[in-house]
Amino acid sequence: MRIGSTLILIILLSLGTQAWAKEINLKWKHIPGAVDYQLEIKPTSQDSPSQILNVKKLKWTGDLNPGVYQHRVRAIDRVGRPGEWTDWTRLVVMPPVPELEFPAQNAVGTIKGAPPKTLIRWKAIPGVSRYTIEYTHKNSKGSEDSGEIHATTHEAEIPLNKDFPDGTLKWRVRAEVTENGKKYWETQFSKESLFKLPRRSLASIDPYSKSVAAKKRQDPYALLPSTGHISFAGMGAPYTYQLESPVNRVRGSTSSLSTTAQLAAEYWFATQWGVHGTLENTIYNINAQNYSATTFELSALYRKHLGSGFVFSPQLGLERRDYFIALPTASSKATATGAHIGLQFSKALSASWNTLLQLNYFKPLMISSSSGGSLTGDASNRNMQVVLQTDFSISRRVSFGLGVRVDNRSISYGNPSAPEKIYADGMSFYGILLYRLGK
Repeated sequence: MRIGSTLILIILLSLGTQAWAKEINLKWKHIPGAVDYQLEIKPTSQDSPSQILNVKKLKWTGDLNPGVYQHRVRAIDRVGRPGEWTDWTRLVVMPPVPELEFPAQNAVGTIKGAPPKTLIRWKAIPGVSRYTIEYTHKNSKGSEDSGEIHATTHEAEIPLNKDFPDGTLKWRVRAEVTENGKKYWETQFSKESLFKLPRRSLASIDPYSKSVAAKKRQDPYALLPSTGHISFAGMGAPYTYQLESPVNRVRGSTSSLSTTAQLAAEYWFATQWGVHGTLENTIYNINAQNYSATTFELSALYRKHLGSGFVFSPQLGLERRDYFIALPTASSKATATGAHIGLQFSKALSASWNTLLQLNYFKPLMISSSSGGSLTGDASNRNMQVVLQTDFSISRRVSFGLGVRVDNRSISYGNPSAPEKIYADGMSFYGILLYRLGK
């Protein structure tokens, strides 16, 4: 006999331990003959996918990001036949009260732009539809301007008095979730925070003008989408070159100098996701002869702000690099294609100074050479690179940097019992010029 279709739902909400998590408890009464239940949950926003959960108990407990959902339940009998769904029931998961982050209480904020404005920021909360910011600006002449603005990200710019932008600013934020933009559910406002705005002459309100060249950069801690850079670097390196070529009956090593020209580009199409490409050409001088080797790399990037200006950015992509074969009478190249793996740690030291540490590894996957053969182990597994760089912003768009790069480059291929081996290890000292794109 098919089970009945009447279910009574009991909804219990309790604040979880995470800052923005809500622990949801959904309960219903037992239906005679039912052995399982199905619970369907979906956001109320249009075209949002739903999830159907199989539940053996008379309740479901789980975490949901803030937002507006609807849910329903049906019973399943012992032969797997479902009953009728209950009616949809709305479920609103409220976000926590926002935590203000920048500027800190009683800190000194920044003024930029014309008309003047100041940047504020709070911790992002997943699932929030928008934020409402209330502020009061008390300028140096004692008058006050109050207002309310909205933002869809976790930062905003507050407009200031165009004639007297200095003084103090009090502000607070609340988070809101919406059902298709028609109705909003709001948290309480955060605690008020107050910070100071520095006194400046009208000619120096814009921090990117020539009169205040020392304050050119945007907030160094901000991770912004639709940004990037193009860079050019020139490098010089003492290096050692070693060749073991059973095919050509040559074995030996030497030390000399190399020069490298590098063109690179990086673009962040989202706050945390981007792409990076590098093209470089290195000239090695051996016995008064020049040998050229080209490297090309294209990678996907991810970045995570760790706090206090520290940013962690892993990358994964493809790389193609040349290894030159220097012989007494002639020369040739072996070209390897493989995986590029990188880890970058950067730190914004101030509004103008930045430093980074980059660790790269190249894993050859295929080889092309005039002598033929396939990759072998040994030397092919030691392609490591370490980069340490510091740069300084000389304008809003342009930075200049200095760095050092340590390379271990090698390859082995051909006959596994007597492979061709090429080594070119060195330490490069370089200067780099960067031009920023986007905001």
